[in-house]
Amino acid sequence: MLIKKTYFKVGVIISIFSILLGILLFTQSYKNLEVFSFKDRIKLSDVSVPIIIDDTDPTRNWSFCETNYDWCSGSGTWNDPYLIEGLYFKHVGYPNESLTIQNSDAVFILRNCILYNCQFGFYIKNASNGIIAYNTFIATEVVEWWSWSKAIDLSTCDNLTINNNFIIGEYSYNSIELTNCINISLIKNMVYNSRSRIGLYSTNYSKIIACNMELWFDESHYNEIRENSLFEASINLEFSTFNNIVNNTIFSQSQLPGIFLRVNCNNNTIFHNNITTGKDGIMVWEYSYSNNLTENIITFDNKNRLTDVGDHGISIIKGLYNIIDANNISYYNFGISLTWSNYSIIKNNILYHTRISITETECSNNFIDENTCIEPPNSFISGYSWFLLIFIFLSSSFMVMLKLRKKKFYFFT
Repeated sequence: MLIKKTYFKVGVIISIFSILLGILLFTQSYKNLEVFSFKDRIKLSDVSVPIIIDDTDPTRNWSFCETNYDWCSGSGTWNDPYLIEGLYFKHVGYPNESLTIQNSDAVFILRNCILYNCQFGFYIKNASNGIIAYNTFIATEVVEWWSWSKAIDLSTCDNLTINNNFIIGEYSYNSIELTNCINISLIKNMVYNSRSRIGLYSTNYSKIIACNMELWFDESHYNEIRENSLFEASINLEFSTFNNIVNNTIFSQSQLPGIFLRVNCNNNTIFHNNITTGKDGIMVWEYSYSNNLTENIITFDNKNRLTDVGDHGISIIKGLYNIIDANNISYYNFGISLTWSNYSIIKNNILYHTRISITETECSNNFIDENTCIEPPNSFISGYSWFLLIFIFLSSSFMVMLKLRKKKFYFFT
């Protein structure tokens, strides 16, 4: 019996010692983590800037960089791309970009770099066959220091993928900008705690998928915009045609529409988007023709606003041959409105609790048919108010209880 008690005491002492040792080791390891800098923890390398890779310059081409710098490796093929990884740029400003790649068709990957408060990040010009991925751009003071700044800037590029890049803070214009590009894929590029914009200018046959930044297209055609989630941001097009805007989620309380086709936007498809706004849902303006707006869910967020506010679910001004089909529009003062717009088709739409469901001003030859306008009833039984139904229910319950009580009384007497 004494031996068992001794074993028990020894076990308790060992357990207490183990717990204390674990706490000590955890505390020490936590302190060690704290003394390391952010850059040390992720094993980044500082580099001399600017980095310029120019495949037409023998002293700056890929082969020279791979031979002379430890931050570049590979041979430039799809099986063995040139790799630039784990670089750290800090406070790089005009006239230099942090890193430039130009005049290149070699396969390259640029990934896992951090750019801290740099005016210009990556500038890719006249290049193709590259991937820019998993880089972080921290711009907490960029707007204060410089009136012009960008994170990623592409010019005259082809067949590039820009994916899973992360932006913290705000740049003064476009965070990501594409000019005169073709076949570019932007996938899962995210911004945190700021408003940022992706701008496409004269850029065609490209994709923007699962990003959360405001989108702007100017003279850009045949692009795919899908599955983006925008908060306090919108999708804007001007002079742009044959774009597909599909399955996007947009929430915005700003004065801009959720989706805005500004001027001369033709043959675009706006399909199956979920749009919630504090102003207008979808607007098509100024000589925009043959656009297809189908199966979108468009909801006004502030249901208790004044009735004289001029908000529209869908508004078309000076447009021809547009199709508005099978949209679900709720709580706007004006559900669908056409002004100086002709030869359009408006059919199969459901307009719920809109003050004016469909309106035309100075229009002709529009086809309007099979739309459903629904006013929510005051109760689940048409013709009876909630107050009256509650009164009837309470009165009936009281009478039933009274009768049951009388029956119980007579039974015992």
